[in-house]
Amino acid sequence: MLKENYVAKQQRIGERLSRAMAKARVDCRELAALTGYSEAQIVQWERGRARLYPNELIKLCHALDVKPEWLLCWERRVH
Repeated sequence: MLKENYVAKQQRIGERLSRAMAKARVDCRELAALTGYSEAQIVQWERGRARLYPNELIKLCHALDVKPEWLLCWERRVH
């Protein structure tokens, strides 16, 4: 049950990441260039297949102009 909850949470974060990218009008290649992460890593986060660590979270949120709380599903609205 705990693993299922973890996987579901990662998938929700991935969905939020995709939404933020769409709103910012950036694709994986552009986000990779903005953050220094590989396109493959960004795709893994989008698909909910990789854990997002705090330093990665901050870089992504800065590049996409979203709050970490929103990306982590702690807030409902994107600002």
